[in-house]
Amino acid sequence: MKILILDTGVDSAIGNMSRDEKILSHLAPNGSPILHLYQWKQDSLTYGYFAKPEKLLDPSGMKKHSIDCARRITGGGVTLHFIDFAFSFFMPRQHPHFSENTLENYAFVNKRVSEALRPLLANEQINAYECISNERADESFFFCMAKPTRYDVMVGDKKVGGAAQRKTTNGYLHHGTIALAKPDLNVLNDILREKEKVVQAMLANSYYLIDNHLKRAALEELREEIKVNLIRSFNEM
Repeated sequence: MKILILDTGVDSAIGNMSRDEKILSHLAPNGSPILHLYQWKQDSLTYGYFAKPEKLLDPSGMKKHSIDCARRITGGGVTLHFIDFAFSFFMPRQHPHFSENTLENYAFVNKRVSEALRPLLANEQINAYECISNERADESFFFCMAKPTRYDVMVGDKKVGGAAQRKTTNGYLHHGTIALAKPDLNVLNDILREKEKVVQAMLANSYYLIDNHLKRAALEELREEIKVNLIRSFNEM
């Protein structure tokens, strides 16, 4: 599958999300898929179009840690971009791999993510989450890496890759995130309103590729490897 690669480097949360909105609005229905790669200027989070972050996040903690934030035009809850690999994928409506079934589109993209991660997890089982429950027992449901949803990328029984989508008459936008390392628990405790439930859910349900968020050199090397693998995975589809 021939795709266009757009690497826009480092930007603010609003800058990254605004760029995605513009790309989606100009997406040609008969054009090529686009893989948008980018990074965050500072610790950031994004939240789904219909999410209510004021009910989930503590403003004083956000200010204390200078957390940048922006609303996504895709759905879903809060995604923490502290130590993740984020990307956006645009699929034109007339492309053979486009489906009117949203779950099939999730499965298609997350299959490519799984293939990109496979070389990094040679001894681990990578699969797609199949549960279809929409139970919203507590606030952890509204945080991307705290609760797996259908077709999320799993390592064993833990979530390593999450996503959200937005479909238009031109095609769809898929926002993806891959967990690299566990966030600083002190920061989480400061910014989350229901800190105990959400932190426990993240620790129980998330898989992190590196065990320490302070391993900066290893994280940058890992980001580069995922980037190369993800581009190859999409191009080989």
